[in-house]
Amino acid sequence: MMTFDLGKVRSGLAAHTVWVLALTFVLSSFTTSFAAVVNIDINNGVTPTFVGVGAAPDVGTTWNAVNNPATTIGNSFSSGSLVNSTGGASSITFSAFVAEASTSWGGGGDLFNDGIRAFNGNSASFTIGGLNASEIHDIYLYSAAGSGTGTAASFTITGFGTQNVSGSAGGPGFALGDNYVVFGGITGVTSLSGTYTNFASVSVHGVFNGLQIESQAQAVPEPNTYALGLSGLTALCLLAWRRKQRSFRIRDFSVTQ
Repeated sequence: MMTFDLGKVRSGLAAHTVWVLALTFVLSSFTTSFAAVVNIDINNGVTPTFVGVGAAPDVGTTWNAVNNPATTIGNSFSSGSLVNSTGGASSITFSAFVAEASTSWGGGGDLFNDGIRAFNGNSASFTIGGLNASEIHDIYLYSAAGSGTGTAASFTITGFGTQNVSGSAGGPGFALGDNYVVFGGITGVTSLSGTYTNFASVSVHGVFNGLQIESQAQAVPEPNTYALGLSGLTALCLLAWRRKQRSFRIRDFSVTQ
């Protein structure tokens, strides 16, 4: 002989239903999104283009070679069509102004082997275009003179502040703050403008070797999320009302096995 309290059974089932609805609501609240990364190696067309994984959390190894063909001061250059780190098409573009003749260094693992420079307080500009305003962007900016130390840049992105590279680490490895900086969580823009110059307390040369643009769609609730949420709230309200209104105990219900 087993005895069940029918009221408790019903209450338990109702509570279980509410929890299932709540869990379903949480699990289905947001669409799955994946980051896309565009890698740019600024070089002089002589040293090899970097191939490999940078500091951004990405497994793709494809880098775009954006060449500064001139060795003179005061020229501008722009990228052509760029691809993301897995070779897929991208809308992102990059352009920069050169404040000092580009040059090459050694031992930097290709990415840090060459780049453009700004000299002794003369800032130079760069622009990143083709961004999706609805996405979240993290911008990685690299600065080192090959494997050497003591050459560092100060980067500014308009509206998002200034960050300095310490110059205490060269390539080929990546050390946050030492040979690269990250401007993170940027959204609501289709383009970014910025400048690079030397980090005066470290060096008279501000080197700009390359960059990574990591873009990720913001998590957006799916349409059925709202219906599930409304169902869950309705069930919670109904359960609370029934418990409040119940002023007597339902008689035990006996089941013979």
